[in-house]
Amino acid sequence: DTVGPGGWARALRNVPVFIDLAERVNRLAPKAVILNYTNPMAQLTKTLALTTDRPVVGLCHGLFEALAVLQRLLDLEGEEEISAVYGGINHFFWITSLAIRGEDGYRMLAEKLDGCSFPELVPPEHRDHVRWHVADELYRQTGMLTYMADRHITEFFPQYLTSPENLERYHVKRTSIQERLEGMRKREAEIDGMIRGEIPASYKERSRETAADIINAFVTGRSFVDVGNTPNVGQISNLPMGSVVETPVLVTPTGFHPVCVGTLPEPARTWVERYTRVQDLTVEAAIEGDLEKALTALILDPLVSHLNFDQVREMGLKLLRANSAYLPQFRGEL
Repeated sequence: DTVGPGGWARALRNVPVFIDLAERVNRLAPKAVILNYTNPMAQLTKTLALTTDRPVVGLCHGLFEALAVLQRLLDLEGEEEISAVYGGINHFFWITSLAIRGEDGYRMLAEKLDGCSFPELVPPEHRDHVRWHVADELYRQTGMLTYMADRHITEFFPQYLTSPENLERYHVKRTSIQERLEGMRKREAEIDGMIRGEIPASYKERSRETAADIINAFVTGRSFVDVGNTPNVGQISNLPMGSVVETPVLVTPTGFHPVCVGTLPEPARTWVERYTRVQDLTVEAAIEGDLEKALTALILDPLVSHLNFDQVREMGLKLLRANSAYLPQFRGEL
């Protein structure tokens, strides 16, 4: 849902919706603060940033999941014991520096992993849905942690998703449409139950999401720093300016102010930059209604690198024609 043909098509379908939302915010809520939780995060957050002058941020819990893994593996009492410098794009961030109680966190992690791998540390009760084979391989290749969710990370590496053998080798389970539909029905039933006052036990504890903290910061002036997706104004100095990137963000009553994290080391920088280029071009195509530019963005996506140009165009046009009712910007061209 972030990159590849799926993320590309999803962005093209939703950019018109977000332009309409932005126009209504501009007209009806000129003092609004906009929080985007919708994927594909970078593309839709950028659409909002380009079409409204209101404060905009994209929010995701990916980093929190990585911190929770560290907390569990290193037997920490709380997240406050972890200090991390991180940067990248949504679902594809990299922790470039790590401290645990002021000590070298990566050294501590290496000691924990001495003679074993991440998959071996997954608790038995979680092994049906948590694997960490891809995260383990990327950690050993780069010395850095990324999103500890293999099903998200594989979107950014064609060698995993386009190979049946690698899907099996790395234990990557793809979600079927039927499973998605069943999940939607379950959530709808939960909502109906909550309307009747039946609140699930898991909802009675405070989540790690920060929308309430952001509202509090704007209302009371109590600033805080948390992870956010905002246009790059130099917070990651070796990624394209204007691309939406994920870094720490200072939240104050004046808006969202990204914190400078410096540069992304190689190979993370190259891996991330190629997707920022594709995402930016996709947004341009969607806003301009430029079908050829949209197809060019798909051709540039690494996830289709096993196909020739004609095959990519054929696939892209099939996707767009199947969704033509949701693509007013290409009306008459499909």
